[in-house]
Amino acid sequence: MGMKLPKENEVHVWKALVSECTSSLSTLSQVLSSEEVDKAARFRRAEDRNRSIVARGVLRHLLGRYLSKAPRDLVFMVNAFGKPTLSPQSDLSLVHFNLAHSGDVVLFAVALNCAVGVDVEMIRADLEVVNLARSHFSPEERAALEGTPSREKTEAFFRCWTRKEACVKAWGQGLSFPLDKFSVSLGRNEVPRLTWIDAKGMPAKKWTLFHLEPEPGYLGAVAVEGPDARLISSDWAFFPAVNSAKF
Repeated sequence: MGMKLPKENEVHVWKALVSECTSSLSTLSQVLSSEEVDKAARFRRAEDRNRSIVARGVLRHLLGRYLSKAPRDLVFMVNAFGKPTLSPQSDLSLVHFNLAHSGDVVLFAVALNCAVGVDVEMIRADLEVVNLARSHFSPEERAALEGTPSREKTEAFFRCWTRKEACVKAWGQGLSFPLDKFSVSLGRNEVPRLTWIDAKGMPAKKWTLFHLEPEPGYLGAVAVEGPDARLISSDWAFFPAVNSAKF
């Protein structure tokens, strides 16, 4: 059974919890390519192997449902910076997607005919966030973080970090695009947005950002091409024979 693709002004975001998918690892593994199986096997820790299998396996099932294709038959390619896309077959290249994972959470973003990037991070209270910001954030972001009350600095840092990661993933350049060459909002009560970017031909207003709180202790973000995008989110419930999806 297929699912409706996002409309051109929509981004669909899905969440999977690795802990809830471990009983289906064998079924998920069956749809992976040999390269994906080998990649998962190279992880030494079981939790990392499981996360890799869940991320790629659920992605294949999810895209298969959207495209009415067998998950195993989907062919992926990556650009020079490692961003995966569907191989350009018929109209499949119009479907854009991205995934991110941290800890127990895996997020998937799907959009039609527009670039999309997603990020998620487990909040860590042990990080020296101000020092990290000095190395990775723009001057505007550093000033905003330093002006944030101490008790709110960690979450403000992760709001900023996930938004920046989502942006560079949407742009398809990964961390080759300097993180201090653009700015995002990071205040708790600010609308998520790209406020400034040092890149010709890519105005900040061209992009829409969304804030995500997929699970307690996690923050995330989605960046999608287009000034008027809408976010539609759902959980992904995977079973060996049935994939349930609700929008």
